[in-house]
Order: sequence, then C-alpha cells, then structure tokens
Amino acid sequence: MAGRTHLNGLSYRPGESWQVMLICLVVISAIFLRFWHLNADIPLLQSADDLGDEGYWAWRARDLIYHGTIDIGSNFYQALAGAPLTVFLLHALGSLSGNFTLWEARFFTAFFSSILLLAGSYYLAYVRGRTMATLIFIALYGLFPLTLFYSRIGHLEQGVLLFLLLSFI
Repeated sequence: MAGRTHLNGLSYRPGESWQVMLICLVVISAIFLRFWHLNADIPLLQSADDLGDEGYWAWRARDLIYHGTIDIGSNFYQALAGAPLTVFLLHALGSLSGNFTLWEARFFTAFFSSILLLAGSYYLAYVRGRTMATLIFIALYGLFPLTLFYSRIGHLEQGVLLFLLLSFI
C-alpha cells in the first residue's frame, strides 16, 4: 500500500505514531488497573452477591488444595463441570503459593481479561486497521468502571469471553 510504513510486520501510516503510543499507554494502564491491589474488598457499587459467586467458583480448587480431593456429589460440582480449566489453574496457583486467598481466586480473571484486552486491541488496530474502534474498545472494555470491576473478581466470564474472541480472530 502506498503511504504506509512497515515495521516489524506491523503496518501503519507515518502520522499514526502518536495513535499507536496512545493505544499502548491506555492498554498498559488498563492492565495495571486489573492487577493493582487484587485482594481488596469489592467496591461499594458492586453487589455483595458477586463475592458469594466468587467463592462458589473457587470452592473446588480450594477443596482440592486443602483436602486433596474433590467431592463430585456435592452441590458445587457445577464449577468443576462448567470450567475445569479454571478450577485446575486455580488449584495449581494455590498449590504453588501454599495458600488460597482472594488474590489467587481473582488472578486468572484479571489475567484472562488482560489477554482479552491485548488480543482485541491488536485485532482492531493492526488486523482491521481501525484506530478509533480500538480506542472505543479500550475505553468500554478496559477502563469502563463496571467492566473493570467485573474483571477483578473471580468469575469465569472473562475466560469465556477470551476464548470466544480468540475463536473469531
């Protein structure tokens, strides 16, 4: 294409370097916000039910760490059946740290949402070439308070959204 510069496989117009820097700065800020003080209490704007859901999804991994077994006949089997990858990743992280706290329960949610933010930004900016769409995506998914709150608690939806996006890329 005429008027485009190719650098390390990425294509952009010469006047777009400030846009690329802005996108990188906002993405790094959004990822920092996802991991900053991960073991804090939930915000006042969030429902207290979310904390109960967080414990529900992490219960199987906690049970496996502290008791060495998973009781499949219990009411909490849905977490293991619905998201075995998350349960076993939580178990591995909890086993490595020797403890199971809110930080371990929330780590993979923040990790999956950060990868989702990176993959979505990369897809929109470099594959589709849509700078404004990338900034809107980052503003709505990366920095909007509700999506930021829900990407910091131990739910399974961020992993589902990540694998859904990756299936379309």
